[in-house]
Amino acid sequence: MKTQIVKMLLLALLSVMTFSCKKDKTEEASTIKWTKYTTADGLMNDNIHAIAIDASGNIWAGTDAGISKFDGTKWTNYERSNYRPVLAIAIDSQGNKWIGTNGGGASKFDGSGWIDYKYEANSSNCIASDYISSIAIDSQGNKWFGIIGGVAKFDGVNWVTFNTGNGLADNNVFSIAIDKQGNKWFGTNGGVSKFDGANWTNYREVL
Repeated sequence: MKTQIVKMLLLALLSVMTFSCKKDKTEEASTIKWTKYTTADGLMNDNIHAIAIDASGNIWAGTDAGISKFDGTKWTNYERSNYRPVLAIAIDSQGNKWIGTNGGGASKFDGSGWIDYKYEANSSNCIASDYISSIAIDSQGNKWFGIIGGVAKFDGVNWVTFNTGNGLADNNVFSIAIDKQGNKWFGTNGGVSKFDGANWTNYREVL
């Protein structure tokens, strides 16, 4: 009899604990507050493909129509003629914003002026594609662009292109990250590639 009573008490205690946990999680979820920003608040366009935060805490959003900056209070829009959707944004140590677009090439914005970088069929020193999906900046200040055609590296003067002929897993590169050892990691249509500055290592699905 005592054993049955103990079991009943344990079950009752477990039920109370379970209910309390569910209640706490529900209460916690109800305290989460989301703030939504749209064109009604001043954003240039509601389709956002990229976000970066500068040293001053400003939010830079890449939209289908150009770039919007949010300083915590208001939005400032930067619209250019015939601008393409912005797919990537990276900010260098000088505060320059590097922009990658869907068909419009790359741009550098220093806060007042723009410099454009586009593919030129007759040039051997240019970005290899105007379709740029990702950008990363390494500790030496080199800019790495994920493009349709591989990876483009820009040191401020010269462009170098890496593709499957160099060891890249696939020529469609959608994302880039750089680890603390300086290795570059590329997400491609054919797996993940790691580049240590000399050698490529590819990681693919095992079928």
